[in-house]
Amino acid sequence: MSKLPLLPWRLAGLFHPEWALRLGTAAAAERREASEEGLDLEGQRLSRLGPFEPGQGRVASLLRSDLTSGAVQGVQADRVEHCLARGSSWKQVEIRQLLLCDLEGARLEQVEIDQMVGCSFREADLRDCRVSSAVMVDMSGARLHGVRLGQATTVDLSDARLEACPLEGVDLRGAVLRRTTFVDCAPDPAFVAGADLCGSRGLDSARRKALLAGGARFRAAGWYLVLRRLLPGADALRIERVALGLQVGAVVVGLLLCGAALVEVLRPRGVDPVPEPPPPLAREASSWELQKTQEHLAALRAGLQAAHDTMVAAGAVASPWPSINDFQQNTYDIDGEGPGEIREPLVRGGLPDNLLTDSVGGVLPYCNDVPTQETIQGVDTDWHYCETSGRVFASAGYTELPTLEW
Repeated sequence: MSKLPLLPWRLAGLFHPEWALRLGTAAAAERREASEEGLDLEGQRLSRLGPFEPGQGRVASLLRSDLTSGAVQGVQADRVEHCLARGSSWKQVEIRQLLLCDLEGARLEQVEIDQMVGCSFREADLRDCRVSSAVMVDMSGARLHGVRLGQATTVDLSDARLEACPLEGVDLRGAVLRRTTFVDCAPDPAFVAGADLCGSRGLDSARRKALLAGGARFRAAGWYLVLRRLLPGADALRIERVALGLQVGAVVVGLLLCGAALVEVLRPRGVDPVPEPPPPLAREASSWELQKTQEHLAALRAGLQAAHDTMVAAGAVASPWPSINDFQQNTYDIDGEGPGEIREPLVRGGLPDNLLTDSVGGVLPYCNDVPTQETIQGVDTDWHYCETSGRVFASAGYTELPTLEW
């Protein structure tokens, strides 16, 4: 689980924008040629390479070959590329360029490498070696004893062990050294700006302070940078402790909030039942309201009958009565569904009001074959109208008046 957070770093180091890179052997035809520069080996499966006779141990190129568990000794190579050499043994070897090779678990002794790009040295053992430049190299879990590094800005040394490695002037800017163990050496004389040293072992307080001053990152690096800017004169180690406390507190608060949200989801609070709406209050209509509503109903029926007669005379057959929309708008087309459209008011002076209700101009369709008083009262609308028969009733509202008899 400790290696999962480092996965993006490793993936970033093994990515090329043009093709999918693979560490180790790729499909290649076998080729073995000798030239003035040395041997050219490609597509070989080797269990041993060297040692050679004096003056004969130069290899110009070693390409796409398999050296798994093999042994390489006393060789000078200009370019080693795309080779698979897991568990192999390298001794007294000089390499100018080591590219895209997999040396996981390999053992290297007295090996000098000028340029190393896109290689894997996971769990490898390096002793008395020199690496001038390492770019995008995975050395996680490796053991380095007496190794002289030059530029190692994009190297993953997490969980590695560095013992008696001279690090003066080494460029470790941006390198990953999480949980790295330092024995008889320390990275404080190196360039460490942006280097990730979270969880590193073997560093005393003075060296940690020097590394923080050099720009190295330890635990709670984000909080540390914020506090460092707010308190530029404060002690670096104290700021680091405060930053760690803030980060732990933020994590605890986040976990508590997540737990509270989970509890709310799994055990939601009871919802108060929605109260029943109160029953409508019975309303008593005055004699004046009763008289005016009856007059308005009579005027409305007269207008509807006049409209019906006009529409029938104009040839309306399918719909000889004003529609419910015409009723609401107090207007109708004199020929109904005919080709022309001449609209006349249904009732002069506007649609009359039903004073028994609070509604203004409300009309509901009502075409029951057998109308009953119960179906036209208790509703806050003015009129109940059937557009197929022209029948209209006044709503009784909440008065319980027998408007069906009007």
